[in-house]
Amino acid sequence: MGRKLAGIAELLERRIAEELAVEADMASMITGFRRTTAEVSAAMNMTAARARTLVGHAEALNTRLPAVGALLAAGEVDFDTVELVLARTELVGEDLVTQVDASVAEQIRRWKTWSRAQVIIAVDQAVTLVDADAAKQRRVAAYDDRSVTVTTGLDGMAVVRIKISATEGAATDAQLSALAKAVCPGDPRSLKQRRADAFVAMKDGHILTCRCANPDCSMRMGGLADPADAVGDAAEPGTAATPATPETPATPAAPVPPAFRPGPQVVVNVIASADTVNGASEAPGYLCGFGVIDAALVRELAREATRRLVEHPGFDPGQALTYRPSAALARYIRCRDLTCRFPGCTVPAARCDIDHTEPFNHDDPASGGLTV
Repeated sequence: MGRKLAGIAELLERRIAEELAVEADMASMITGFRRTTAEVSAAMNMTAARARTLVGHAEALNTRLPAVGALLAAGEVDFDTVELVLARTELVGEDLVTQVDASVAEQIRRWKTWSRAQVIIAVDQAVTLVDADAAKQRRVAAYDDRSVTVTTGLDGMAVVRIKISATEGAATDAQLSALAKAVCPGDPRSLKQRRADAFVAMKDGHILTCRCANPDCSMRMGGLADPADAVGDAAEPGTAATPATPETPATPAAPVPPAFRPGPQVVVNVIASADTVNGASEAPGYLCGFGVIDAALVRELAREATRRLVEHPGFDPGQALTYRPSAALARYIRCRDLTCRFPGCTVPAARCDIDHTEPFNHDDPASGGLTV
């Protein structure tokens, strides 16, 4: 594929040169692009739209990202990854794209079987680092486009789409999961269904109530989050309620209102260098589970956040001979790796187990597999 794109780029240069020789204006360049697209479409038996995209990719690799293009031609990176790089860098200005090209190409030489999410993280970090101001401007502009839309679905369903900031999205996602997991194991709904029901409950200021068959479950439908919130007159401590008599029939119990309580407290983790937090660096941060965020947003979040300094704990001879890593080492590893290290896996590191790259020798720990 690399050779094909290089050939397309050369063909494009020739066709544009031919048109410019007739009349040196922008229209000639556009005509040259159209001619190349038509030829590629016919030669490669593809639609005009696909050919147009391919010619655009060839031009970008030839003029904007030559280092990445060279790696593709050498077989050091696959075309799917290159397409991802092209998409994530198309808004970078001509004055900065050379730096991004060099940075991404250097990372490509080091990475192995990275997942799509890991590639996005690496490319976004490179883009944000060289163009921090533009990254902030794009974020602010994107926030102005936040919205909620509700459309009709099939079979009596509706589709809700919400566009909010990444930090608000991370908090909402964590709250939905926390509510969905708060019911007892006997609840018959799937996690996906419980998250949907939790969204509706949050909308009304309610908690998610359990649908299990256990009448004593404190989270069952109609139960209250806190007995102290019970509605109605309760007997004073040490007194008995007045029993119903034929003359004074019992008043039918009013339906118990849905349970109210504050939403679950959730933690949204952001990983950034101390220099970024202190304003000495514009290196981007990472919003766990979502992706790269610009340095300005890191500092904005850090003003009201609980900070924890994470450093490599160093070599501890005693700890190295134990199977389980210390809390400090585990925290450092998760902040360093961000996602699972298994090829192609995108599970956030916070939800992964930690194990040794070299098997730990339980019989003779000093012989290998040290916990360092």
